[in-house]
Amino acid sequence: MTAESPTKRAEPDSSPASVGETDEGRESGSKSPSLSGYLDRKGAGDPTGKGDTDLASWGHSDPPMFGLNPNSNYLNTNIDVKRGNDTSTTDFIFLGLFPDMGHISYLTYVILLSYIIAIFGNTILILLIWLDSLHTPMYLLLSQLSVMDLILISTTVPKMVTDFWMDRKNISQVSCGIQMLFYIAITGSESILLTLMSYDRYVAVCNPLRYSVIMNSRICLHMATFPCVMGFLNSLVHTVFTMHLPVCDPRDIYHFFCEILAILNLSCDDTSVYEMILFVTGIAFILIPFGLILASYSLIFLSVFHMKSQKGKNKSLATCSSHLTVVSLYLGSGFFVLMVLPTMYSAEESQAVSLFYNILTPMLNPIIYSLRNKEVVGALRKVLAVGIGSQIKEYISFVTIHFIPVFCKQG
Repeated sequence: MTAESPTKRAEPDSSPASVGETDEGRESGSKSPSLSGYLDRKGAGDPTGKGDTDLASWGHSDPPMFGLNPNSNYLNTNIDVKRGNDTSTTDFIFLGLFPDMGHISYLTYVILLSYIIAIFGNTILILLIWLDSLHTPMYLLLSQLSVMDLILISTTVPKMVTDFWMDRKNISQVSCGIQMLFYIAITGSESILLTLMSYDRYVAVCNPLRYSVIMNSRICLHMATFPCVMGFLNSLVHTVFTMHLPVCDPRDIYHFFCEILAILNLSCDDTSVYEMILFVTGIAFILIPFGLILASYSLIFLSVFHMKSQKGKNKSLATCSSHLTVVSLYLGSGFFVLMVLPTMYSAEESQAVSLFYNILTPMLNPIIYSLRNKEVVGALRKVLAVGIGSQIKEYISFVTIHFIPVFCKQG
């Protein structure tokens, strides 16, 4: 091997790895971390390769970390080697569910079991409501809540479990946008739907003689479509804006799905104003529904307190307690995300709250309404005794008699 000429050794090193590296930095041990140190830390279990550096601040430093140009082909190539060659430059990378947890496989199997229970329970509840005689507005809205639960849990869990089994962590930008669209739409729609369900209970308890007049077929149709429309419009605006923000490398999402705050942490732009808009939106979709639900149940409890019949009291409280339990499960996690600043809880705690809302709540919803509602239990026994075929015929005749004339009048 021939020695380098003095002229060549005297040339200044203009490679990206030496940008920002001064003589003083060399004497003090190179203040800018090297690429090899980054890869060593990344291979040692640090998903960011930054040691104690905050994940949200990575990629936002000025000058960029490592003393490298973030767009350097050398840096991107070496990072891609660590992740695998099947990822596109526009793909996001999920760091996964609790990446520092030792036995994540056991938790994944528990999540899969919860997903199966949620699918089975909500499907059974929908069939009981539509195949039996539970055709009151309360149960129609409950069946819609179960449909939303099915969509919500199917938006995140199948992707997470499949990625775990196939050892795949990337998601395309389009798929990430679709996942975010469905997630925000369903969460917003459920908050509005729970508010309308509390109004239904208010009318049933406080104005029982006018219940059939107030909660007619047209009102029920509007109550079913309004949450979906509002939730979708809200989700569409936030998803389009978020997915068009410039993203700095690396495109690592410290979550198990495309959560909007996790995507905002990757943006190169200042998102403080938009985060304030998200806070205002959270007030509209969480605090306002909570206030309306609280007002409805305050009037309900006052009316129940003045009831003379003990049987009527017990029936009203049993129905309302089921709905209040579901409301506390849904809005409890929403309060945590809205009222607690992101700097006050870790990424692991954020994932735990997301697991509670995405998995436990859809799984517990049909169980709560089944165990605490005699009408649902009676409908289950009737379906098992009579059979599914006759129930389907009865359902078709019900739709023909009640809903088709309504659509014909509107047309």
